[in-house]
Amino acid sequence: MTTEKTQCLLCGADEVTPLAVGIDYECATTAVAFHFGRCSQCGHVYLNPRPTLQSAPEIYPADYYTLNTSHQPDGFRLLGRMKDRVVRSRLRPLLHAVPQGGSIVDLGCGDGSLLLAMRQERPDTRLCGVDFAVSAIQRERMEKAGISVIESALESAPLPNDVSLVVMNQVIEHLWDVEACLQKVRGCLRSGGVLSVCTPNTEGYDASWFHKGAWGGYYFPRHLNLFSQAGLFRQFERTGMRVTQWRPLLAPLIWMSTARALQSRQGWPRWTRLNDTNVIFLTLFTLLDMVALTLGAVTSNQQMILVKE
Repeated sequence: MTTEKTQCLLCGADEVTPLAVGIDYECATTAVAFHFGRCSQCGHVYLNPRPTLQSAPEIYPADYYTLNTSHQPDGFRLLGRMKDRVVRSRLRPLLHAVPQGGSIVDLGCGDGSLLLAMRQERPDTRLCGVDFAVSAIQRERMEKAGISVIESALESAPLPNDVSLVVMNQVIEHLWDVEACLQKVRGCLRSGGVLSVCTPNTEGYDASWFHKGAWGGYYFPRHLNLFSQAGLFRQFERTGMRVTQWRPLLAPLIWMSTARALQSRQGWPRWTRLNDTNVIFLTLFTLLDMVALTLGAVTSNQQMILVKE
């Protein structure tokens, strides 16, 4: 695996305060330790050094969860219903911005769950999924539902034009060239088009508890840039799009990643660690975040909605 040094995405400075160190707890693609630092000038958190774009096939292996269908709702009926309900509740308000026959693009479509749910909610729309790699099974399933699939890194993906809604769920933190990708997204949107971005929040209450390396939001070495609310606002100020909404979201999957990182650090074999189909722990972590939100805390997941003017 090759790595490269980088600098702060938000201000261009190259001085950092060491923040966290960890290895690839999720996929064990390498034993190399990676470091997150906090920019000494603006406070942005980023991985440095980081894997190069050419190393993407190494850090997203063939058994990566978006390719092995482990998050697919068909596997366990209760989990599937829970996931489908969350997906639908988050997308319904956004679909009001999509006219009859409008286009929707899901960047980082993974196993296609979101697009398949959208197909049920809005059968009149044109749907497109983009991801670095899509399994043959999921490609067939999406194409049977009339969803076009583009297998490519976003940096080089040919996006359709005049799009009404672009969804970026847990994607921006994976991008090597954030500025170029966001300008490409802006370019594909029609006037009045909507962009929804979900990404980890470095200000989450649990992030401070596990900030030295076990926090699931780090996701070594696939997360390259991590944003606070203010940092996300600052990043999108340069895109020419208007922020219309920001809100914290429940983050049970980040909690699950935190748990696995802690187990890995304690030497637990991979097969003994929690997985994302464990409904009991998903429910417990969801309830924990719900209580935290009720008490006014900020969680480790956030959503920002923007409009192209």
